[in-house]
Amino acid sequence: GAFVCVRCGRAVTIDEMVVRQRADVREEHTRPDAHPWENRGNRGFFRAWFGTVVRGMGTPGRLLALTPMESGFGRSFWFLVCNCAVAIGCGVLPIALVFVVLALAGPWGRGLGLMPIVGFAFAGVGFIAGVLLCTLLWIGATHLLLRLIAKPVGGIGRTGQCICYSSGPLALVGIPCVGPYIATYISAVWWPVSAVL
Repeated sequence: GAFVCVRCGRAVTIDEMVVRQRADVREEHTRPDAHPWENRGNRGFFRAWFGTVVRGMGTPGRLLALTPMESGFGRSFWFLVCNCAVAIGCGVLPIALVFVVLALAGPWGRGLGLMPIVGFAFAGVGFIAGVLLCTLLWIGATHLLLRLIAKPVGGIGRTGQCICYSSGPLALVGIPCVGPYIATYISAVWWPVSAVL
């Protein structure tokens, strides 16, 4: 806010100056850093989701610092739901379709009907419901622990934002075919570490 002018050598404050944008800098590069998921309208859904996944995996503390307190828990929970849907839709669904086709094409497939499809649909819904329920329990237990040993900033909604926005590693399970086998273990460690950070 206050510094010595490089031309005249006198002390200057920022309020005494006129700040102009350099000619070679575009307008969008002068905007302050923004939370990708909270600004979905400006970025588009996919770019906002992907940007939040990357930041949740790499700089979760900075991502939470960009999250307004008043934005509430709902937006971050919706981000977690999208991560679960990507994990099921991209990672598990191709494997499930192979098994369904094999089951229906085999000699015993005629009697099965739609049973494999219904079974995998229930498994997918069960996975998403299980992750969401476990995350809600995790948020409650974490907030209770924080209340006992420290003074948490914000209420349980802020704790929920922290855990849900750090769920970016869950999207790794969405890597087709190999994600459910390899990335499940990686995300099971990476997500809690991101949440702690």
